[in-house]
Amino acid sequence: MPNQSATTVQVGSAVYAAVAWAMSNPEQGLLVPDELPWREVLSYAEKYWGGYHSEPADWDPLQSRNDLFRGWNDRKYDESDPWQFSNFLA
Repeated sequence: MPNQSATTVQVGSAVYAAVAWAMSNPEQGLLVPDELPWREVLSYAEKYWGGYHSEPADWDPLQSRNDLFRGWNDRKYDESDPWQFSNFLA
């Protein structure tokens, strides 16, 4: 697709997958994303992705942070638990 990015394909395939699943399951009614059978919905979309790779990574949000404004505006990091939301704020 000229002038498009990978994000277009990801979003487009997700919309297609949701519509295809809904058309195949009209008796299910309105569902929120957490109620959907994600494996079945992904089976519609993944053929457009060219495959995907997933593996665990040894990374945390504070590990390699280069914060040029550390301490600005009295911002505090929770170094005892790097996965706290306050550590992700920009």
